[in-house]
Amino acid sequence: MKFLLRSCEFQLRKLRQSRAQTQVYMAEHVGIDRGFISDLENGKKEICLRNLEVIAAAFDMTLNDFSRGNSSARLSNVGI
Repeated sequence: MKFLLRSCEFQLRKLRQSRAQTQVYMAEHVGIDRGFISDLENGKKEICLRNLEVIAAAFDMTLNDFSRGNSSARLSNVGI
């Protein structure tokens, strides 16, 4: 499970940057604090399954697709 979480945290940055989106933009559209997103991307915090599901949904992805970094997704307006 820990590997899956680390993989998803790495994918978060990769997907966000591939769409030229800032952490602020993502935080506003997902409903998660920008500082928390930064901490996730830098491995300082772990994400709970609920927040992981919200972020994956914001990219119109399943958790499985998100962990693999499906680059065809777009950030939708989903809040917690």
